[in-house]
Amino acid sequence: MTVVVEIVCFIKARSLHHRQFKTLLEELDSSKSDLVLHTEVRWSSRAKVLLRFCELLSEIRTFLASKNKEYDQLNNPDWLLNLAFLTDISQHLDSLNQQLQGENKTLPVMYAAVEAFQRKLTLFSAQMTTNNYTHFPFLANMVKDVDSSSALCREQQFSSMIDVLATDFENRFKECRSKKSMFQFTVDPFSFQGDLLTEFIPVESIAAAQLALLELQSDPLLSRFAEINCKDC
Repeated sequence: MTVVVEIVCFIKARSLHHRQFKTLLEELDSSKSDLVLHTEVRWSSRAKVLLRFCELLSEIRTFLASKNKEYDQLNNPDWLLNLAFLTDISQHLDSLNQQLQGENKTLPVMYAAVEAFQRKLTLFSAQMTTNNYTHFPFLANMVKDVDSSSALCREQQFSSMIDVLATDFENRFKECRSKKSMFQFTVDPFSFQGDLLTEFIPVESIAAAQLALLELQSDPLLSRFAEINCKDC
């Protein structure tokens, strides 16, 4: 990430370089018109910077060569594979971040997005060990471009990195996971099992809570309303 930001700043932070780079993109009929400048204020900008950097990697190499500016990393297979992996995993993280943003997001819905992402990480890790790059398009393309022996050496390491990320999510959202029964209750109280109330209702209030739940689940008007809402969903 440090090298990527340094290169982007070399091109964009200097007006002359920036104009020349944009001219180069026009001459090469590039589908992209510019790089994205990284800002430390927003984490999500990293994903956007990496995405555009990888998309314009060939053009960036050409421009740096015209300026006699050398970066050995841009010709290093290991570094390029790391770049592609970081770009792909950042896109997945940015997608999760977008799901957690916006108004009217309830805690159960947000936790469901996090839980889904954790399951995706399990899938990613398993696929990575079998050379399956279905969900890592930039890495898949980079594997084709660099030395295959380097790519094969990196698969287990990438899988381990994903496992570390999965563990971090597991620890970070441990408290939310312990409240999963409460989320289930708030989303669908009509199919909720009364015995599970003990997981988030004080012991002295369990008896009254279980009776109240049974009364709620037996209310014909509320049950009908819930069925209508379910069909609309």
